[in-house]
Parts: sequence; structure tokens; C-alpha cells
Amino acid sequence: MRGVKLKGKNMAAYHKCAERAKEELGHYGNDDFSYRADLHSAHYDVGLDFEKLLEFDGFDFAHDVYGISKHLNRLTLKLENCFLPRCSDPKLREEVA
Repeated sequence: MRGVKLKGKNMAAYHKCAERAKEELGHYGNDDFSYRADLHSAHYDVGLDFEKLLEFDGFDFAHDVYGISKHLNRLTLKLENCFLPRCSDPKLREEVA
């Protein structure tokens, strides 16, 4: 994805978030690749704090993951409809620039 690289703790948390989404939400069935792709794209667009997302309770976690899934334009890789995940952090977007 356009050379996007996650770094350090945020990268480890990213993988854990995808696993948690697969286990708890099941929106894509047993496919954690789709969760990873959506989370990665959203991170490229707005910057996501995956450690913060991982710490969310079930409701807030589902809000962000389902919201990203619903509002991500898969052609432009941008979030639309003014959706901004609760775990977004524009400072973290710098790591993907």
C-alpha cells in the first residue's frame, strides 16, 4: 500500500487489533486479511493509534473497526462521510509519510 510502513509498538498493536477483530467481530468471517487491509488504509489516511484501539472496550473497538469498514473507499483508500475513528491521531500519520 503505497510503501506504508508501521513502526514499533504501533505495528505490534496493529496485528493484535486485526486478530481481535477477527475473533470478536466476525464481520468478514474468518478473514483477518480484510481487517488488516482496512486498518492499514485508514492509518495511511488519518493516522491510527493501534495501542489505543486495542485498549478500547468492545463497544468502542467495534465502533472504530466497523466504521472504518463501512466508510473506507477502497478505490481512493480514504475514509468518507466525515467518519473519524476514535483512535485516530494525526501525529501518527507522519510515520507513514
